[in-house]
Amino acid sequence: MVDKESNNIISSIDNWRKKNISDRQFVLILAFIVGFLAAVAAYILHFIIEEIETLITSGFRITTINWLYLLYPVIGIWLTSLFVKYVVRDQISHGITRVLYAISTKRSKLKAHNTWTSIVASAITIGFGGSVGAEAPIVLTGSAIGSNLGRIFNMDRRTLMLLVGCGATAAVSGIFKAPIAGLVFTLEILMVDLTMASLLPILIASVTATCFSYFFTGGEPMYNFKMDYLWSLSKVPPTILLGVCCGFLSLYFMRVMSWCEDKYASLSKHPYLKLMAGGLVLSSLIFLFPSLYGEGYNSLRIFIEGNSAATEDMIRNFANRLSQRVITLSSADRKYLHLAAVWACNFTNYCYTVASDILGEHGIPFDVMLPLINETTEKLQTLSPKAAQTGPAVRGDKNVMSQQLELMRHNADLQKIYQMLSKGINPMVDNLILDKKED
Repeated sequence: MVDKESNNIISSIDNWRKKNISDRQFVLILAFIVGFLAAVAAYILHFIIEEIETLITSGFRITTINWLYLLYPVIGIWLTSLFVKYVVRDQISHGITRVLYAISTKRSKLKAHNTWTSIVASAITIGFGGSVGAEAPIVLTGSAIGSNLGRIFNMDRRTLMLLVGCGATAAVSGIFKAPIAGLVFTLEILMVDLTMASLLPILIASVTATCFSYFFTGGEPMYNFKMDYLWSLSKVPPTILLGVCCGFLSLYFMRVMSWCEDKYASLSKHPYLKLMAGGLVLSSLIFLFPSLYGEGYNSLRIFIEGNSAATEDMIRNFANRLSQRVITLSSADRKYLHLAAVWACNFTNYCYTVASDILGEHGIPFDVMLPLINETTEKLQTLSPKAAQTGPAVRGDKNVMSQQLELMRHNADLQKIYQMLSKGINPMVDNLILDKKED
């Protein structure tokens, strides 16, 4: 009875629209609706994932090693399997592949349950630590929304395919807040024909999804960065090289993933063994690398922006595993740290080179200096550099210093460096007298 009433309402709306709105205008309206619903779906997916993560990780920091990471992914895989087996009763994996299959063989028809089942299944899996990615499920969801909305109003095959493309575009735009990325994704992956009739609905769906995503989640983009320098032609060769390397990396990833899927599928006759194998591998990886837990966007922000509290917390936890002493420095402070490193390490090593050259000119091996160098370095473990300072300059022994300057009479640059460093150690040794001697 309810279905009959719903069909009557839809039929009435469709009849009214045919009389008052042209097909082209109606497609634009549907594109707007698809964009809005895709943004809602993306928001719901993120919301469920965050709620599950908050619920099961409220007792510890998500970025620290915890024994529960060995258990959560197994539970997530098990719950997802039960949901698919007893609720969905259909295959929902490989979202993008199913969209392509629907476009090529099924007249762009996607089942109605695909508008929500992928959201639930992927949210459970990701929320419990499974690294399935939220992009493919939301693309399937958005495409299913477009397909089913078009079928409700009896759209033709070409229009259905366009609405599927609108749904995919809106899904990518909504989840990343990137309208151009959504458009390029659809044109490149789904291979929707680019005409003026198809471009406008896709753009409407993309921009609509992006705008509502900003409305639902705030004005901050997913990845925030700025360029500190202008683009120049010198950047073209490394950019091309980066693109080629990423292409080969993508090929490697797809080949390895296909191989792993084939091996994993061979365990289908043993469901419990399949569950344990998948859970064991995933749990071990998350236990060893906690940053893999969840969607993974926070980990990517480390490499792109690295300026949030969550990012700092993640880096600090990782650093604490490597060292007992971790210090936080601002960008301005890091400049001075680098300057200090130049003095403490680079210039010091140059001084070692000068010492090696002086010894080498007189047939003395450099390793005779190593005990003295090691002794000086060990002093710095307990004393300040100033307190550990020794030598003729700190004593004010101008006689010895003048003699040493005489030994460097063939190298005026070294004499200047010697005098400047000596004055820096002890200002009282300025204006050293050098007895010039004939060669």
